Amino acid sequence: RASMPSGTGAYTNSQGILEFRQDIADYITDRDEHVAYPANIFLTNGASAGIEMVLNGLISDDKDAIMIPIPQYPIYSALIGRLGARQIGYYL
Repeated sequence: RASMPSGTGAYTNSQGILEFRQDIADYITDRDEHVAYPANIFLTNGASAGIEMVLNGLISDDKDAIMIPIPQYPIYSALIGRLGARQIGYYL
């Protein structure tokens, strides 16, 4: 708790609280037998929020296209369309 910000105007790290990310990295390392680093982990408010953040970073104008798998998770096409890009499907 000492490392958690408090008071008016306090913000956590934009990736999420380090201690949580460390716990997740440790879990992934144990489960997958491959080292995971907390610096590479970003906590979001769910899969849809994480996908939206990534697509917002990738799409800058209507000339951009994103490859998505077929079948696809419906949020991909919805967000790509809303952000004004094109979707390019590929079969799994």
